[in-house]
Amino acid sequence: MPFLLSLLLLVSAYLLYRQIARNGSLANALEDVQQEQVRAFDFLDGLGNHLQKNQSPGSMHRFMVEGLVQVLDCDGAALHLLDHTRGELVPMVISAACPLLIEVPEALVQGSAGQSERLNYLRLQTIPASHPIFGEAIQRQRTVRIENLAEHPRFQGSRDASAYQVELLAAPLVYAEKIIGLLTAARQRPGRSFTHNDRAVFESLARQSSFALGSAMVHRDANEKRRLDAELRTASEFQRILLPAKAPEFLGYSIAAANFPAMIVSGDYYDYVSVDDQHLGVAIADVAGKGVPASLIMATCRSVLRTRATGELSPARVLSVVNRQIFPDIREDMFITMTYLVLNAGSGRLLMSRAGHRPALIYRKASGTVEPVAPVGLAVGIDNGEVFERVISDRECHLEPGDAMLLYTDGLTEAINSSGEEYGGERLNQILHRFAAEPAEAIISAICEDVRGFAGSEAQSDDITLIAIKKG
Repeated sequence: MPFLLSLLLLVSAYLLYRQIARNGSLANALEDVQQEQVRAFDFLDGLGNHLQKNQSPGSMHRFMVEGLVQVLDCDGAALHLLDHTRGELVPMVISAACPLLIEVPEALVQGSAGQSERLNYLRLQTIPASHPIFGEAIQRQRTVRIENLAEHPRFQGSRDASAYQVELLAAPLVYAEKIIGLLTAARQRPGRSFTHNDRAVFESLARQSSFALGSAMVHRDANEKRRLDAELRTASEFQRILLPAKAPEFLGYSIAAANFPAMIVSGDYYDYVSVDDQHLGVAIADVAGKGVPASLIMATCRSVLRTRATGELSPARVLSVVNRQIFPDIREDMFITMTYLVLNAGSGRLLMSRAGHRPALIYRKASGTVEPVAPVGLAVGIDNGEVFERVISDRECHLEPGDAMLLYTDGLTEAINSSGEEYGGERLNQILHRFAAEPAEAIISAICEDVRGFAGSEAQSDDITLIAIKKG
C-alpha cells in the first residue's frame, strides 16, 4: 500500500510538472506571437510614414528588408524588383547576414571566401523570372516555402549542397494585378523553422509592401511625367522663339506660314533669311521623327543654315554645307528633307534647291493650273557629301504677277480623318486653286481651315508646316 501511494504521488507530481511546463510553453508561444504582432504593426506604421513622406526608393527598400528581418526574427531577407523587359529579378536590397538564396560559384562556397564576398555576389546577381524556385512564386503568384534549399532538386548532387542548408519564404509583390517584384525571408538551418504564424505574418507584410511599392512607383511616375511635361513646354517655347514670329515684308511678294506640331515639340522647321539687300532666303524642312530628338536636329539645322546663307545666292551650296555639318552628328535612323529657295526682290525670279523634300506647288494665273516643282536632290544626313553634292542642283523659276507658290511638309497631305483616309495631294491642289487669287495669308488660312475640317478631332501623327509665297 505505501508503495502504491508513493507511485501515485510520483505520477501525480510528473503530470503536474508536465502541465506546468505545457502552460509555460503556451505562455511563451503566446508572448512570441504578441511580440511578433507588435513588430509587424511597427513595420506597417514605418512603411506608411515612408510612403507619406515620399522618401527615396532606396530608403523604402531598405526599411522593408530590415523590417522583415526584425518582424520574423529571421537570419536574412531580400527584395528584388522585376524587370519585365529582360524577364529578370533585379536585387534592390539584401540584408547583411542573409544566407545563400541562389547558387553561387564554388570559389565563394569553398576556400577562404567569406560572408561579405558571398553577399556582394548576391547583391549583383539578377535572377531569371523562370528560376525553378523563385519562378514558381512569380508564375503562380503565391508564396513559396522551401524547407531546405540543399534538398531541392536544383542542389541535389552538388558537393556544396551543405552550404545551402537554408529555409526560404518567397512571396510575389503584386500591384494592380501586375507582378512588380519578390520578397524573400531566409533562416539558416539547423535552427528554428518558420511557423504557420510566421508565414501568415510574412504574407501580410508582402501584401502591404506591394501596395507601398506600387503606390510609390505610381507617384514617382506621375512626378516624372510632370517634370518632363514642364521641360517639354519649356523646349516648345524655346522652339517657338526659333521660328519666325511673322513673315518679312519683301518687295513684290506677300508671304505667310503656319506650323502645327503633332507633339509638344516639333521636327518641322521653316525660316526666312536675309541673304542681302535684294535677296531673301526661304527654307522649309522636316526631320524624320518627332519629339525632342527631332527638335534638337531642327535647331542645329537652323543654326548652320543661317550661318551659311548670308551672302550666298546658290541654295544648293547652302544645303551642301548644311549636309556636311549635320552628317557626322545625326543618328543613322534620322535624316532631314529640305527645300531652300532664294527670292529676287521684285523680279519674280527665284533659285530653288530641294533635298528630298515634297515638291513645291506653283499656281499659274495665266493657265489656271497647279504644277509641281521638284529639283533633284538627296535628303540631308544620309550621305557625307560626295553623293549629295553630285546630285543636288539649283533650279531657276519665275513667278509672274498673280502666281502663288506653296511649300509644305508631308504632315499636311498625310493628315487623316476618323475613317483613316488621308487628306492627299488632290485636295491640296483643289484648295490652292480655289484661293490662289488671294494674298498669301488668306491662302494659308484657307488650307488650314480645310485640313481641320477634314481631320475633325482626329489626332495627327506628324507635324504640319506650310509656306505660301504670292507674287504681287
